[in-house]
Amino acid sequence: METKKHIQMESSNIKEFTPKEIGVLIIFAMGMTMMIFGVLKLGWYISEIAMIFIAIGVLSGIIGGLNQETIAIAFIEGAKDLVSAAIAIALARGIVIIAQNGFIIDTMLNSAAGYLQNLPKVVFVNLTLFLEAALAFLIPSSSGLASLTIPVLAPLSDLVGVSVQLIVTAYQFGVGLTNVITPTSGVLMGALALANIPYSKWLRFVMPLIITMFISCMIFLTIGQIIGIK
Repeated sequence: METKKHIQMESSNIKEFTPKEIGVLIIFAMGMTMMIFGVLKLGWYISEIAMIFIAIGVLSGIIGGLNQETIAIAFIEGAKDLVSAAIAIALARGIVIIAQNGFIIDTMLNSAAGYLQNLPKVVFVNLTLFLEAALAFLIPSSSGLASLTIPVLAPLSDLVGVSVQLIVTAYQFGVGLTNVITPTSGVLMGALALANIPYSKWLRFVMPLIITMFISCMIFLTIGQIIGIK
């Protein structure tokens, strides 16, 4: 109930839609268009994107008829809701940096790869799923995990006789499932913090579904190996 109150608004508190709101929506749409163009064509990144969002906020306040003080107060009030999410994201990133700079991830990957090399095909592809899911706890970035694991596991799959497509599928399954529950995911922890949902409560809620989906993924990988996906 408390979480519901945290994210819901009473219908009586919804402001009437006026031409000022239309102006604000136009400013927002223009800002998003400019950001997309800048990212795709001009190579913009975090600094430029942050500039666009600040400009949208300031111009929206002006178009909405707010004075300078009210705009500043509204900005601070809005930022307060994101402080806990920002801290959660920073802590999650810190764990990843420690694991990478301490070569913890490389050690785990090298050991796991050597162990998987001599296993039967069906066992190999399913243990690859477990390996990718486990490493996704340390590397919430899907592209980062792919760059570390696929170059190692793909040659191993050729030696064992497992399709590279199945290895990539196992990677996708593992990353997709783990990112729903990993505490090192800045997106997940930030969203839970913003929604005022304790991580332990989320884990209890989603875990039965994750287990069911994990078993289903193992079944699909086994079938793929048996029918000989190339």
